[in-house]
This record gives sequence, structure tokens and C-alpha cells, in this order.
Amino acid sequence: MDSQIRSIEKLIEILSVNTQVQRFIQDQYGVAASTDLRLDIRSTLETVKSANPEIQGIAIVNNAGRLLSNEMYAVEESGFMDSSWYAECVASPGSVVLINKPADRNMEYFDQKSMDDIICVAKAVTDRTTESPAGAIAIDIDAGFFENLTENIKPGEEGSFFILDSTNEMAYTPADDVIARVRPEWFDGSAGLFTKNIDGESYQFIYFQSDYTGWKTVGVFPIKDMLTAITEYEQAMLFIMVLLLAIAICIAVMMARMITKPIRELSKLMKITESGDLSVRADIKSSDEIGMLGSSFNSMTEKINDLVDLVYEEQQQKRQAELLALQAQINPHFLYNTFDTIQWMAKKYNATEVVDMIKALTTFFRIGISRGKDFISVDQEITHVRNYLIIQSTRYEDLLSYEISEQPGLQAYSVPKLILQPIVENAIYHGIKLKPEGGKITVSAAMEGTDLVFRITDTGAGIRTAELEVINANLREGKRGEEGYGIYNVNERIKLYYGTIYGVSIESVYGEGTTVTIRCAAVTDLDGGRT
Repeated sequence: MDSQIRSIEKLIEILSVNTQVQRFIQDQYGVAASTDLRLDIRSTLETVKSANPEIQGIAIVNNAGRLLSNEMYAVEESGFMDSSWYAECVASPGSVVLINKPADRNMEYFDQKSMDDIICVAKAVTDRTTESPAGAIAIDIDAGFFENLTENIKPGEEGSFFILDSTNEMAYTPADDVIARVRPEWFDGSAGLFTKNIDGESYQFIYFQSDYTGWKTVGVFPIKDMLTAITEYEQAMLFIMVLLLAIAICIAVMMARMITKPIRELSKLMKITESGDLSVRADIKSSDEIGMLGSSFNSMTEKINDLVDLVYEEQQQKRQAELLALQAQINPHFLYNTFDTIQWMAKKYNATEVVDMIKALTTFFRIGISRGKDFISVDQEITHVRNYLIIQSTRYEDLLSYEISEQPGLQAYSVPKLILQPIVENAIYHGIKLKPEGGKITVSAAMEGTDLVFRITDTGAGIRTAELEVINANLREGKRGEEGYGIYNVNERIKLYYGTIYGVSIESVYGEGTTVTIRCAAVTDLDGGRT
């Protein structure tokens, strides 16, 4: 049924792209009234109808309310705009509309044909110049053509098929007293199997709804047909089962004798392996399941042996890595000690600016390393970015000023380390440095609901709107852009730790400045736990 309807839909699509049909549906100034145009289209419609005997009539309607058909005429001029079938086609231009017994369409057949045996397949026609619905084509088919689909298929000796439309009204039914007593409310789902008693006899109903048309195909047959078939199947199955049981007993006796010996041998080897001897191998030459089991046993013992060697080697490598890690820790301590020495010497010579710089740099590196921890406290993160700004403000003197504010009570929370410094660095190099008069950077930390929010605002050059949209789109999707590696790295780490609803977002006004917002979940585990 779906295939037949799709064929009709294909005909509609072919007619829709016809040049003359396009001229008709694009009509705004009476071009559709052209006699030559109408004659050409009618000739095309007659050709289509002649090639498809199931077609009863074809009608083309445009948005101007004009009808063109070989078999039908408009009951009311320009009355199609108010017709439900036309409105449904225009509202869903990509979908086919099926109408069972289409009585209310503002169209009548010249020969006053009854609509009781008609199924209308309709679809919107798109104006190829505007790509919008500009009309519709309706093709009427004889419901009797469904009989050809089911004539060679019978559910049981006395069963039959019938078809319901989307409202469970009969679309096609053969002459059958049983079907005449069917009630639409029995078929309230998309598929089902049930039994009903009609005139003292039980009937089995099975139905399925098409995803394409929304119509249901229903099969009905007497239960007695099914019971007769089941009895025949039961007798045949009983004979087959007895025969198979006898064969199975014979085979089981022979297989038991063949299988027992190698299984006992394999069991003995497994007990030896359990004791720790991985050198034993099964010597089973057969290619059956027992042979495969023996081969798998040999493969298993070899892999276990290899894994033991691998674990030993990994332990050796782990010890070596621990020694290297211990050695790597010595270098930062040497660096800290060297900075302390330089700081002491600077104090000796009253070089206060050098002392402040060395102190800030030492704290900056110490927090950055954080003994290998992934998370540090909010206070440590703020201290880290403050020392970075001390160093940079000393470097750029009057070009850079800064302000840092932290809401009280945040010292208990922890965040991934190094999430503020990369953003501040971007603000300096891509914002403040691009303005000759310099600018100011403001860093704030506060709780917003259950989230911990950091904002870094600069009065720098800002970001152009198009570029800002691309950057924010990449940040939302967790992608890396071509520039701003630090921001994307911070965004990826936050999404990894807290989930995709958290991360980095940017607001900017070109020429005035930029605000970067970092949103994290509030976490109190200073040892690096994740939410």
C-alpha cells in the first residue's frame, strides 16, 4: 500500500516541476486563463491518467483559487483557500496528504462520480522561484485497486484484509458480513492483536499502522482456522521431537565417551596451573570443541606468563619513574632557594622594587607548581593572579593598573589551578597593549547561587562582533579556535571537571573593553575532588 501511494506521490512531484504547471501555479495576473496553457496541461494530465488506470482524476489548484482538471470543476470560484485539504497541504509542503472519501473539497466530477470509493492523494506544489507553497495537486485513485494487492494473500482459509484511514474509517473493505460489524474504537493503537466474538464465532484481528500514510492494514480470520493449523503443526512437531530425542540420546552416549577422557586430562592440567606452574601445556590433537578448549588453555597460560613478565617490567619502570619524579622536585626547590637568595641580597641593598618582584615571582611559581595538585584554593588562585599582575604592572608601569576583589567566605572552596592567569595574560596582550594610553584590569570572585563565578574585565581594545561570535560558539561546543589557546584550555579543563554547563564565556564592546566570565561548581575538596 505504501509503495502504491509513493508512486502517486512521485507523479505529483513530477507534475510539480513541469514548466507549464509552474506557470499555472505562479499565476498572479491571469496568465493561467491562457487557453493554450490550459490545453497543454490538460494533455499532460490525460497522458498521466492513461498510463495509470487506478487514477480517476487529477486536479491542480493555485493560490489564486483557480482549478485546472480534465474531470473536475470548482463548485465555488476561489473557494479552495477555505478547504481543509488545501490548507493541510500548504501547511505541510513536504508531506503527502491522504483523504478518504473526499466529499468536502469544493470540487465535483463532471459525471457526478460518487466519492465513496475514492481516495485522494494530495501534496503542495512549491513555486520554484520563491521556494514557497503556491498551490496543490490532488490525484484521486480508485479504492478498489487495493483489492489487487490482497487478492493473492489470505489470512487463513476464510480470512480477509481491509484498510482503515487515519480516523479509523473504512478506506477499503471487501464484501464481508464480519467486516461490516467491525467497530473503529477497536483499533486505537499503532499495532495490535486481539480476539472478538462476532455472531457467536471468535475472530482474530491483527493490524499495523503505516508510518508513511498513518493508515492501518487489518487482517481478520476465524479462530477455528488457526486452531486447525495449530493442531497439524503440533502433530508434526511431536513426531519431529520424538525422532530428535532418539537421535540425541544415541549421539550423547557416543560423545560422552569421546569427551570424558580429554576433559579429565584438561582438568588435571588446570589444577597444576592453579598451583603456580605456568609451563604445562595441553596435548589435544582433535579439532572439535575440546581441541579448541585445549588450544585456548595453552593460549591462556602463555598470556598469563607474558602478563607476569609485563607486570614485573612495569614495576621496575614505576620505581624508575618515582626516582625521576623525586629528582624533578629538586629543581623547583633549587629555584625557590635561588630566588630567596636574590631577594635577601636585594633587601641588603634596599632595592625594594626588586624585592617585591622576586617575592611575587617566587609565589607565582610556587602556586603554579602546587606540588602536582590539580585543584588549589580560591585564595591561592587569587594570590597567583595577583602576583602575576604585580610583575606585569611593574613591567608596564603607567600603562597597566589593576584591582582584585574577592567575596568573603570563598577560602573554603577549591578550583582547578591556573584558570585566571591565562585570561589575564590575554587581557594584557590582546587588550591593554593595543591601546596607547593603556588600561585597567579588574578581577572579581563571588558566589552566584550554587556556582563560583570569576570575572576578568579590561578596558582594552575589545573584540569585533563577528570574531566574538565565533569564539563564544567554540567555547560553548568545547572546540579549540585558531587563537587564544589559553582561554580554550581553561574552558576545556572546567568542562572536563564540572560538566558541559560550566565553562568560559566572553562579552565585549569593540574599542571599549572585554569581560570574560568563568563559571565553576562550588567544590570544597582542596585535594582535587570533582563534582
